[in-house]
Amino acid sequence: MTLLYVTADKVGIETGGGLVTRHEAQALQSLGPCEVWGRDQLGNDPTGAEPWRWDVEAFHQARHRWGLGAAREPGDPLPRLIHCYAGTFPQLIEAAKFNGVKVTYTAAAHDVAASRREHEKRGFAYDYPHLTDPALLDRYLAGYRAADVVICPSQHSARVMRDFGCRRVKVIPHGCELPAAVKPLPRRFTVGYLGSCASPDKGLVYLLEAWKRLAYKDAVLLLGGRDSVSPYVLEMVQKTPGAGAVVLAGWVPNVSDFYNACSLYVQPSCTEGFGLEVLEAMAHSRPVLCSDGAGAADVVIPACGGVFPAGSATLLADAIDGARRLARDLQEGVGRNARERAAEFTWDKIRARYAALWQGLLAEG
Repeated sequence: MTLLYVTADKVGIETGGGLVTRHEAQALQSLGPCEVWGRDQLGNDPTGAEPWRWDVEAFHQARHRWGLGAAREPGDPLPRLIHCYAGTFPQLIEAAKFNGVKVTYTAAAHDVAASRREHEKRGFAYDYPHLTDPALLDRYLAGYRAADVVICPSQHSARVMRDFGCRRVKVIPHGCELPAAVKPLPRRFTVGYLGSCASPDKGLVYLLEAWKRLAYKDAVLLLGGRDSVSPYVLEMVQKTPGAGAVVLAGWVPNVSDFYNACSLYVQPSCTEGFGLEVLEAMAHSRPVLCSDGAGAADVVIPACGGVFPAGSATLLADAIDGARRLARDLQEGVGRNARERAAEFTWDKIRARYAALWQGLLAEG
C-alpha cells in the first residue's frame, strides 16, 4: 500500500506548519510505505504563480510517478490515499479522485472577513486575490471541496470550511510535547506572546493597547518571533507611550527558554486556525489567556486560564490583571492545571487520532 503526503511547507522545522507536517507525516508513515513531498521534494521553488505553483509541480510529479489523471496501464500501482497540508492542490486532488484515490486535507483555516477587516483597519491592503476574487476562490477551494475528509485543528476552522462548502469535516487539534522539567514562574510578572507579530490579524495591537491600559511599573511584556523586531512592531510599540516595559526578543532559538521566562501566555489573535504556542505554553505549566478568535481556545478550560473576546483591549486588560492579582501559589496551581490539560493533547495521541481516521477511510474501500 503506497501513501502520499504532500505539503507546500517545509517538513520538520520546529515551529508552526513545519512542526505539524512532521507529526502528520509520521502518522501517515505508521500505516505503511509513504512518500513525503514537501518543498524540498517539490523543488523548493517550482514554476507557476502563487498559490498554485506547488500544485503544478505536485501534479507533474504524480503524473510522472503514477500516471495520475492520465490514461493508465492496468496494474500500475496508485497511492491508496493522499493527504495534503498547506498550499492548494486542486489539480492534484481532482486527478486523484478521478483515479479513485482517497484524499484528505488539513485546513487550519481562518475567517477571511475578520482577517480582511483587521488588515484594512491598520491600513494594509488585503492583497490575496485567491481569497477575494470569487473565481479564484472557487479554484482555490476546489481541492478542499473534492477531498473525502477535510481535517481542521479547531471548531473555528471547521466552521470556516463548512461555510466554504466542504461536506465532511473532522476536527483533530494540533498537539504538543511535554518538557521533562519546567522552571518556576518568574518573580517579576511577565506576559508573553510568541509567533508572527507583523500580520494585523494576529491581534498584537490589542495586546499592546491592553498593556498600555494596565501601565504596570513592575511587569514586562515579552514579545518573541522573527518579526517581533520588525519596523511595524517597533512602530506599534512606540504608539503606546505610557505602557509598562516591553521587550522585543526577536527570533527565539529555544522556545522552552521563552515559556519559562513567562508568568502568563497570551494569544490575542483576531482569527487563527489554532495557535500551537497556547498548548506549548500550557505544557510548560504556564497559565494562558486565549482569544476566541484563535482555534486553540477549544483546549483552554477555566482551570488553566481563560478565553476572552477577540479584538477587545479592555477585556484583555481585565483578564491579564485578574491573572496577575492571583496569589503566587494560585498562579502556580493554574500552571499545573494547564500542564495536566496539555497532557491530553500530546503529539503521540494526536498522531493516533490521524491514523485512526485514515484507517477508517481506507476501510471504506
